[in-house]
Amino acid sequence: AAKDSGRDMVHVYRVDDAEIAEKYRQMQWLPRIKEAIKNNEFELALQSVESLNDNNSPKIIYEFLLRWPQEDGSLISPGLFIPTAERYDLMRELDGWVIENALAAAARLKTELQYPADQMYTINLSGQSVCDPALADFIIAMLRRFDVDPQNICFEVTETVAIANFSTAI
Repeated sequence: AAKDSGRDMVHVYRVDDAEIAEKYRQMQWLPRIKEAIKNNEFELALQSVESLNDNNSPKIIYEFLLRWPQEDGSLISPGLFIPTAERYDLMRELDGWVIENALAAAARLKTELQYPADQMYTINLSGQSVCDPALADFIIAMLRRFDVDPQNICFEVTETVAIANFSTAI
C-alpha cells in the first residue's frame, strides 16, 4: 500500500484498513481470472448503439461487451475483475481474447445470420493493450484469419489512454 502511494510513503496497517482489504480482494481474483482466460470461460454480449436523434440512419452500431458467466447462471461484473486484470498486467491477454472472439463473432454474424457486410462493431481496448507494440500485428492477423473488413471495426480507447500514449495510440 505504501509503495502504491508513491515514493517515500509509509502505510500503517489497521484491522479495518479498506486499502489493504481491496488489495487482498484483487489478489483473490488473480488466479480465477487466469483460469477463466485459459479455460475460455468468458463470453461476449452484443449491444446495439443507437442515436437518440431521429437521423434516419439505417446503420446500427454494435458494441462487444465482455461477460463472465458463473456456474449458477450469474454474471460477474467486469467492474469487479477488470481492476485486478489491470493491476496484474493481464489486460493484454484479456483484450486479445476479446479481439479474437469478437472478430470471429463478426464473421459468423455476416455469414450465418446475414448481417450487412458493412455492419460496424466496436471493441474496447485497455491502456495496456494500446501500448503493446505487438497489438497492431495481432489485430491484422485476426482480421485476416476471420476475413473481417477493418473498416467495419472500431476500437475504443479512453481519452486518458490516448493522450498519455498519443503516438502509440495513433
